Amino acid sequence: MTNHDWLSNLHPLFAAQDSWRDGSYSKPITAQLVCPTDMPFSIACGAGLLAEHVRRFKFAPPVIQRLGQVTDAKGRSVFQESFLNHLQRLSLRSYVNAAPEGTLLLPGEPMLTIQAPELQFRLLASAIRLLIWESTHWATKAALEQWGKGVYSEEETPHSPNFSFNQNGWKMRAKYIGGGSSDDSKSSDELMAS
Repeated sequence: MTNHDWLSNLHPLFAAQDSWRDGSYSKPITAQLVCPTDMPFSIACGAGLLAEHVRRFKFAPPVIQRLGQVTDAKGRSVFQESFLNHLQRLSLRSYVNAAPEGTLLLPGEPMLTIQAPELQFRLLASAIRLLIWESTHWATKAALEQWGKGVYSEEETPHSPNFSFNQNGWKMRAKYIGGGSSDDSKSSDELMAS
């Protein structure tokens, strides 16, 4: 999977370009993603995936060229050339503090704190939603199932096994971190339907 598969739509790029246009692109932002308050607990997941995503984040020339070809109804490019040039040179300079995978978090506790320039924060929003929020949701769901069966015990979470590449591999990983085993993981087809 390439870096930009995490951008499930162009909304983060439009938001980043808006900050480029109004000059706020370098304004520092601090934000927190907190655990839901309607759950008894959450199991942190996705920190390793997000760290790897941030480490590899780069807009390659073919991606920039493709973005330059995106047009509006009048046939005009939706992205300014100066913005695309900035993206091509961009190196992420973000500070991300995420709860270690497998950590039991109480309602309202932060899963993640990020400090980044506004443009970079906007570009990372989709990845944070998928890799932290959704992974934590799936790990918590697996933990709640185990807890409901009375088989969940507090222990050191072992490193998750490597799953073969597929679009929903993060779901299998999150389920494992939440207490499900790789043996009882749903197949890729079943996870895609969930």
